[in-house]
Amino acid sequence: MVSTMTSIWKHKLVPEDLPKIEAEMSRIVKEKLAYRKSIDGTSRSTRFLRELNMKNYKVELINDLPADAVISAYKQGEFTDLCAGPHLVSTGKVKAFKLQSIAGHTGVATIKMLQRIYGTAF
Repeated sequence: MVSTMTSIWKHKLVPEDLPKIEAEMSRIVKEKLAYRKSIDGTSRSTRFLRELNMKNYKVELINDLPADAVISAYKQGEFTDLCAGPHLVSTGKVKAFKLQSIAGHTGVATIKMLQRIYGTAF
């Protein structure tokens, strides 16, 4: 499984950050947080992202979708992100994971570079 998250932080991730992130992931797995799915249209999803200050990248992606597109979001604890899914029932179902690398990619030349963490989970 590969997962990504748009960062609104100014900190540039380095390989030494991965063990700290894995420690936080272990804490979240132990909490056994349920995943809750919600489905919205483009305008409500855009408003939600602007409230989270994620307007630049993900709003541009939504704007490229048809106006009647259905967009799903998943919430776990305090974290919510747009995702097509599916997800496990809870974070407690994750038995093993390993973060592997950090990369930067946008896919679009006009968008600011994002950081991406690649990892596996079982």
